[in-house]
Amino acid sequence: MVRALAAMLGVLGLVATAPAGSSWLVAAHRGGAALWPENSPMAFRSAVALGVDVLEFDVHLTADGELVVIHDATLERTTAGHGAVADTTLAQLRTLRLRGRDGGVTHESVPTLAEVLDTAGPPVQVLPEIKTARGGRRYPGVEEKVLALVRARGLIDRVVIMAFETPTVERIRALDAGVRTALLVSRTRVERSGGPAREAVRWTTEAKATELGT
Repeated sequence: MVRALAAMLGVLGLVATAPAGSSWLVAAHRGGAALWPENSPMAFRSAVALGVDVLEFDVHLTADGELVVIHDATLERTTAGHGAVADTTLAQLRTLRLRGRDGGVTHESVPTLAEVLDTAGPPVQVLPEIKTARGGRRYPGVEEKVLALVRARGLIDRVVIMAFETPTVERIRALDAGVRTALLVSRTRVERSGGPAREAVRWTTEAKATELGT
């Protein structure tokens, strides 16, 4: 059965449902972007210190194949840099500073996926969203890299790997049929389909995802 992740925006961001019979879980969306620079080391540390249940964040791949946590495929909105994440090496990213909600430059830098996962000590769960490069291009091998790192950190039982792109979810399921996955479905996709909202459930089932995110 497909389980839904409810997209309710609160102080910290996304609030997700827990398994049937359990209480609600509070998730820090982009690390808690309403309070701290989004997807920043400070945000993840502070969210965990506040006692959130789940860390939600976004994953891109650098020019030299490193997994980093940043929302956009380009650098301008959230950092003091310019260009595409896919064209930037990790070393180059390390020299950049993140912007705060007011657009001002902070002392925070772009974290790697490994660094964020290391922040999520038990029982914190993680919701990494695998993104695409500028223009919607898939990052080659990104699914394998994310799965390998999640396994290496012992988080396979505390992760739901998410993506808007069906092929990404299908690739994760092909690599590990036991890992929880979520197909994210936008309102725009539903409206463009011309069908009822329940079409999203069909798409999720066809992708073999265990969860539906909206």
